[in-house]
Amino acid sequence: MAYESIERLLSRRGEKIAAFLTVENAVGVAALAGPFFVIGGIALLPRAIIIVLAAALGVAITLETDGMLFCERLLWRARGECRLLLRGRALSPEDLPGTRAAVAGHRAVAHAGAVRKSRRRGAAPAQATSAARAGAPAREAGNADRAA
Repeated sequence: MAYESIERLLSRRGEKIAAFLTVENAVGVAALAGPFFVIGGIALLPRAIIIVLAAALGVAITLETDGMLFCERLLWRARGECRLLLRGRALSPEDLPGTRAAVAGHRAVAHAGAVRKSRRRGAAPAQATSAARAGAPAREAGNADRAA
């Protein structure tokens, strides 16, 4: 039951709950402004200013531009920078999408294995089709040409 509720919430991620506020924006506001709202010990005016600024920051980082949230864009940029620091700028085949990594020293067939390139010694294509129409196999037609 709880899984279905979570699934419904995740599928309604970009749904508007107010004129300018989506579910994502509301989560950003709650995550950033909520702790300052609960914390006591700060005077009312500075606390109100901090809450408003945190709420504005929560909305700003959850705004969607060009199909990505600002916080997702920052996360992917940080991920890319970490990758560059760890691996360098050189690309390997594993980095490209849709490619499989080759295992070093592995071949599907050994270089001098049993599979070899075939050498056809049959008739020309025109002769093979005329022999096929006559009902004789192309191999016999080729042998008949050589014998003549």
